[in-house]
Amino acid sequence: MMYEFPHPDRVVVGALGPVGERIFVIQIRQGEHLVAVNVRREAALSIARRIDSLLQEATALGWLGEAPEVEPELGPLDAPVDVLFNVGAIGWALDTKRGAIQLEFYPDDQDVQEVAAMIQVWLYPTVARQFAARARIIVATADPSCPFCAQPVHAAGHICPRSNGYRAPLF
Repeated sequence: MMYEFPHPDRVVVGALGPVGERIFVIQIRQGEHLVAVNVRREAALSIARRIDSLLQEATALGWLGEAPEVEPELGPLDAPVDVLFNVGAIGWALDTKRGAIQLEFYPDDQDVQEVAAMIQVWLYPTVARQFAARARIIVATADPSCPFCAQPVHAAGHICPRSNGYRAPLF
């Protein structure tokens, strides 16, 4: 089954759960259709960086119109948050015909057995900038990062591979 969102009303990253146990979701809404997928923290940040890079490159080459700087939309996720699958692979492309960035989300190996689905979404420049800005904010404020290895630090501390062992909580 393929979910297509050619003109989404809202595409946002959100964090659910207590500090140290958060999961990150990407929620997409177009009209009455609402889906959410679970992504790793690093993946959410990587998507934001790639969107910024694609927008900058496409604008410089004249493929996309100038996207104004926007304030991130920081409202809560739409309810209910029903996660369709855990993302295992992400594809992206610059769709110059539509003037948008196309993202594709595929389930990981465990979920592919249960959910045969794929999500395609097109992010037009303004929505893409809002998505990237919100993703950076959500990831930065969700769980503090270890200054040595950049992995999230949980309330009880964490095993830091760069220091070869336990680090005390930073907060």
